[in-house]
Amino acid sequence: MGKKKGKIIQLPLSPENYIRTRVRNLPIGGCYIDKDWEVSKIANIIVTRMHSNGNMTIGYYYVDLLLQGLLETDFFFNIESSTFDDIRNSLEEEHDTDQIEIDYSLAHNIIYGAIDFAQEYDFNPPKQFNLTRNILAEDNDEIEIMDIEFGEEGIPVVLVGKENKQQAIITKLERSVGKENFIIYNVDEEGPYYNDINEEENFSKDSESIEKSIEDWDEEDMKDFLAGRKKLNPENFSKLYLSFFYESLNKKGKKEIDDLLDRMENWEIIEDIPENDFALPDEENKLYERLSDKIENDTSLSILNEINEAIKLYPNSFDFGDLKGYCLEKLNLIDEEKKHALSLYKSYPYNVTAFCNFIKLNESKEISDSFFKDSIDLKKLFPGKKNFKISEVVLLINVFVEYYIKEKDYNKAVAYTMKLWDFELSGFIKEIAEDTASLLHLHIDTIINKALKLKKIK
Repeated sequence: MGKKKGKIIQLPLSPENYIRTRVRNLPIGGCYIDKDWEVSKIANIIVTRMHSNGNMTIGYYYVDLLLQGLLETDFFFNIESSTFDDIRNSLEEEHDTDQIEIDYSLAHNIIYGAIDFAQEYDFNPPKQFNLTRNILAEDNDEIEIMDIEFGEEGIPVVLVGKENKQQAIITKLERSVGKENFIIYNVDEEGPYYNDINEEENFSKDSESIEKSIEDWDEEDMKDFLAGRKKLNPENFSKLYLSFFYESLNKKGKKEIDDLLDRMENWEIIEDIPENDFALPDEENKLYERLSDKIENDTSLSILNEINEAIKLYPNSFDFGDLKGYCLEKLNLIDEEKKHALSLYKSYPYNVTAFCNFIKLNESKEISDSFFKDSIDLKKLFPGKKNFKISEVVLLINVFVEYYIKEKDYNKAVAYTMKLWDFELSGFIKEIAEDTASLLHLHIDTIINKALKLKKIK
């Protein structure tokens, strides 16, 4: 793969994982919105969290108050104030409006209120919000509730024009609430109108992908896909691709995959809970944050010495041990990194991150075989561990699939990759899942083509 021995990114130190687990420990800074948002009913919102080093992590939320709710969201991690200024200036230029500072409670009410309104009409926020929602405060009774208008007097509104006829959205509303229960405004004219243009002429071959899982497609989805009006998203592409592989197998091969998937149903899997993951006492957390920020800019041995001192101060903290592994990787001290990975795994044998990093750096086939050769039982791998978070399962599957690809045991690799379809993922963990599937696709492409040709000959 072009990288040394498949090193896994350290979970606590990736920007996504920091946001998922720690960013709410940082104080909220300035919050900003387009000054004309009440007129345009479109809001570009920025919420900042302030790091101890003066940098900031920001959440960006692009909100439609008329119907669709949260349209886009993203984050910028641990950036300097000059970079933040550039981002704001770019937004102001792109949308031809100035931004003003607002109270956090107003930003919160607009974002969550728009999402709630949109979900009444089956428009859901992008999956990235599973991550960027952590930059916001928790949505609970501590947030002041404000009276903000969504839609027009509570009625959904669709904005259309020559460049954007929005026929797919109009059709969706026709089916769900009826023609009389929403408003269409033509931005090229004044006043509402109803456009009865034939649906077929409004689809583009460059239109969005079908986000629903293939299992949930209806007849219209299939027609759109076959006609080239809609495309497959990465998850559906993987499902279709691996389905080809599965169908190319004989009964024995199919049964092997089916049996593995059945056994995986017994895994005790729970949702990731950001508020509780990696929770550290205040002083320990401040030190961890300072070293985490510093490690990105300091490539000298002095930072390693500081981390070693932190480990002495908090000898039972896995987080500082994991931080040391990341530091050794940054310093390119490969031999030391391998030794440390083994030591950390021995100290924390039930920690999934420690296990995955050890396996990734391990060069002994005998050791890998001892874990994976026959079949994988999570209870045997981690005796005493009652359940596994979704993020942990994705990391483990990544390790399993890489091993079985090396062993050319593609049935098992396919089965474990199929398990990823059970989860709604975002951010860093979603990238790992997609990388896992892509790696497998590369290795089974020839097998699929050859098998399908053989079936044709028969």
